[in-house]
Amino acid sequence: MKSLDSGKYWLLELVCAMKFPLRILVHEELEMVVNKLTSHGLNCSELVNSLHLLFEDGFLIAEVYDSLNNFSAKINPTRQDIENALAGKLKIYYGLTSLGGEQWEKLARPDWNLYISGSLGQEEITFSGVDRQIIEKYLPSLHYSWQAEVVFSSKEWQLLKPWQATYWKILPSGWQLKCKIQETNEYIGKKMSSEYREWLDKIENWYTNPFDTTE
Repeated sequence: MKSLDSGKYWLLELVCAMKFPLRILVHEELEMVVNKLTSHGLNCSELVNSLHLLFEDGFLIAEVYDSLNNFSAKINPTRQDIENALAGKLKIYYGLTSLGGEQWEKLARPDWNLYISGSLGQEEITFSGVDRQIIEKYLPSLHYSWQAEVVFSSKEWQLLKPWQATYWKILPSGWQLKCKIQETNEYIGKKMSSEYREWLDKIENWYTNPFDTTE
């Protein structure tokens, strides 16, 4: 592959932090379900061709799951496998290889110091990132996005060396925070400050899209 076009880049960017099922790429409301402003912009034939090239060039991995969503095997998918997965006849999740991650990084120029990974349960959250202070500053965003607040007495910090930032990216170190949360109605109808919104935008845009033409 000589270079990546916008469609192939989009396919890499989607899985920069987590893997997705191939089937989702033909969802009628793709932008909404993957929380993107745009889709890959490819028709079915172009999508199959682009995915096949990315798999063949070693940028993507494919993992097959059975009907119970149990991992079955890693494969190098054929064009027919890809078509079957897009049609829902085969359950394949795709993600970046280390080579694909390197290619994505060259184009997206991510700032891993701003990246925060996390999981949110009904009563507990886990966040991790390079910078402990950034994680601390991120916590109030739960007030507005989940109507929840941290039980500060429950906070448990752990320094991880190395830190598995994503399924494919390992960094020298990172901080992990686990703590309890509780519902709050205090912030319903309230707006966050413009300064905090601007800071959150910076965190959420921890990498760039070289094909983004919006101002």
